Amino acid sequence: MDRDGSGGGVMVAQRKNYGRYDRVEEAVHPGPALPRAPKRMKEKVEIVVAAVDDPNPLGGEKLRRQRVAVNVARDTLEREYAYHRISTAAYQAGRTFERILEAAQIGAGSASLERSGGAGDHEAMVAKAMDRAEAAVEFEAHVRSACGQHGALILRAILGDGQSFAQIAAAEALGVKRGPSKIACEFREALIALAKHLEGQCGGLTL
Repeated sequence: MDRDGSGGGVMVAQRKNYGRYDRVEEAVHPGPALPRAPKRMKEKVEIVVAAVDDPNPLGGEKLRRQRVAVNVARDTLEREYAYHRISTAAYQAGRTFERILEAAQIGAGSASLERSGGAGDHEAMVAKAMDRAEAAVEFEAHVRSACGQHGALILRAILGDGQSFAQIAAAEALGVKRGPSKIACEFREALIALAKHLEGQCGGLTL
C-alpha cells in the first residue's frame, strides 16, 4: 500500500498500539549488539529487551520499531510490565502516578530554594510548586477511590518510595515466603483498578 494512503495509516496506528514488550522480535536494531537477555546480577542488573518507536525518524517518516535493552532490576513497575504481569494500561497508570509524585517532590524542593531572581520569579516558582502539590493531592484522592486505602499505600510505597514487595511484606509482618507474593498481587490489582478509574474518570488530569 502507499505510504500516504489509508492502508498505510492503519498500519501506523496498529504499530503505535503495541506495548513496549509486544512483538519485540519484529523490531530492528541497527546499532551495536544488545546485551544478552535475560541477564541477571542480583539486585543490580536484570536486562530485558523492549521495542520503542523509531527515535530518529528521517523526514518525518518513522521506520520500524527499534529494539532497546532495559535494566528492570530496580524498577518494579517496569519489571512487572516486562514479564507481562500487568497490561499496558496498568503500566501507563502506574507511570502517571509516579510522574505526579516526582513532580510534587521537585516542586516542594524548588519552593525552598534561596531567591535567585526577582520577587516575581520566586513567587511564580512557589505558585508552581503549590500547583504541583495540589495536583498530587487530587490525584491521590483518585487513587484511593479506585484502589482503596491499602492499595493506594502500596502504590505509593513502590512508585513513590521505591520499596520492594519484600520490604512492604516485612513491614506488614506477612512472612518471608508468601508475603511478597501477596503484596505483588495487591500491587497488580491496584494498578488495574487505577487504570480503569483513570480511563473513565480523569484521563485528562495532568501536571
